[in-house]
Amino acid sequence: MAWSPAVIERVGSMRFTELALTVSGLGILVHWLISHPLSSVVQPWPVWAYALTIAIFSTVLPVYAMTNAMKRIGAGRTAVIGSFGPVLSIVMSMGILNERLSAVQWLGAAIVLSGVWMVSKK
Repeated sequence: MAWSPAVIERVGSMRFTELALTVSGLGILVHWLISHPLSSVVQPWPVWAYALTIAIFSTVLPVYAMTNAMKRIGAGRTAVIGSFGPVLSIVMSMGILNERLSAVQWLGAAIVLSGVWMVSKK
């Protein structure tokens, strides 16, 4: 995030996002090819449908949104806002999935919130 605003300014947010997703995807593909047998690709179509849905809504769209946010409000503010993601996940997991957090998990959430608060005060 720190160096990307200059690149986004030069190539545009859409091109930057596409390049970032391509490089990330290639890295994941190479790692997967090294660590898994090709036979593990064979899955029922619902698995592929869920994977595609998750890829689009949990990876591609958020990356485009984050890149556009960096372009509009800057990398620092985008990072601060993005830091709330894990905490929101905790709240939703408790409300929707009825999960309970351990003391260590609560401590981690407090550290994240403290860090966000400290960065936003500067």
